[in-house]
Amino acid sequence: MPTYPKERFKESVIKLCKKEYKIDVKVETIGKTIAIYLPLQDLLDFNFAISKKASEQINDVILSVSRAALSTDANYDFYCIIAHDIKIPEIQIVIIKSVIDVKRFMLNDISRGEYSKRMLVDIRLNPQAQKERAVKEIFEKMTLDKKWQEDVMDDFFRSEPTGLGDIGYWNEKFYVKDISFSEFLAEEIANRIKMEFR
Repeated sequence: MPTYPKERFKESVIKLCKKEYKIDVKVETIGKTIAIYLPLQDLLDFNFAISKKASEQINDVILSVSRAALSTDANYDFYCIIAHDIKIPEIQIVIIKSVIDVKRFMLNDISRGEYSKRMLVDIRLNPQAQKERAVKEIFEKMTLDKKWQEDVMDDFFRSEPTGLGDIGYWNEKFYVKDISFSEFLAEEIANRIKMEFR
């Protein structure tokens, strides 16, 4: 019997983070993708780099979800951690990892250096926040009714992301897609090319 059965997987990850590290997270699953939202105090330091405390908390959540993903009967391919600073929620960090790569690293099939190259890490403005801000500015200029504004936002501007760059968490809602191996590999290759040119 698996340690973290698929029927209780989300609740298990939440409890694991809380019990082991006293960290509150939200978890959603979309197809074969696990999404974890992590609100943080002081995500960035004065140099706009990830603060030491935030880095430790992100690593604790990565460890927790890795443990759960490797000990479940659910068949997940990827997990995606979305962290943002609760004081500046527009700025987020998104980390996407392949469960197969986690297994291979644990079995010493790939090196630590190769393992770090196989994860996607992106610090950026939240795409959904940017989209909603732009649309709301137009609504304000038009002096439209608030209820109508929300209906239009829900119908036309709050939908599943089309690409990995659109992933995020905004206003109590996950904006995550079921990640495919092809798009993950394409993004990983693009990152490796960028690193070579740097």
